[in-house]
Amino acid sequence: LDKVFDNHLEKFTIEALRLSTSLRPEIRKGPLDTEREQRLAELETAIQERLQTGRINAELVADAIESATIARAVDRARTEVDCRFLRAKEFADKFGSQHERLQAIYGWAWTTFWWYEDYGRYAVHEAAAFEIARGTENSYHLELLGNLWMCLRTAVYQSGLNSSEAQFDQRTADLLDALRRVGANEGRPSNALYAQTLALQTRLLLEPENTDVLLRSLQGTIERAQPTVG
Repeated sequence: LDKVFDNHLEKFTIEALRLSTSLRPEIRKGPLDTEREQRLAELETAIQERLQTGRINAELVADAIESATIARAVDRARTEVDCRFLRAKEFADKFGSQHERLQAIYGWAWTTFWWYEDYGRYAVHEAAAFEIARGTENSYHLELLGNLWMCLRTAVYQSGLNSSEAQFDQRTADLLDALRRVGANEGRPSNALYAQTLALQTRLLLEPENTDVLLRSLQGTIERAQPTVG
């Protein structure tokens, strides 16, 4: 049943097993679904035109990522969604920046976790994202890694992943080290304050016994982020 529903094989199964047609699912598309399908077709046309004319640039990568994300949103089969994310990843690896490479693998990891609950494959994508962002000075990149870390933590705590195989302790240490490093860069105060905030939020999950102290520190960080008047 999982294979039937996950891969949208209901119609094939109904016909093969000669089930009552009353069991046939009726898909009613709303205006948003229609817009998404139209956008998906436009993106595919644009991607093919760029490839044929040799206009290989950042827009190609962005279109490929958006195409995969929309395919996920309109409930295309997992095989199709995975293929679109794989294409986006390959485009980003060849033609994109670190930011675009991270966006591509992040989207694929997020989809694998929340849409398909495939924790084993998620761990592979999550590890790739951490490798891409290694050494980053961008706190937004660290926010994405933090999101993936929380998914990893959830999978480990729910016994969907083995902690040692997922390298959870090492990933936690890597994330906190990166947040401390970026948070200490006084040359980029806004970026540093954001990293400090992310670090405190992460520690709140890891150190419930220190909640009061960490919340006071978080309050101080937020206050330092307020604009100075006068």
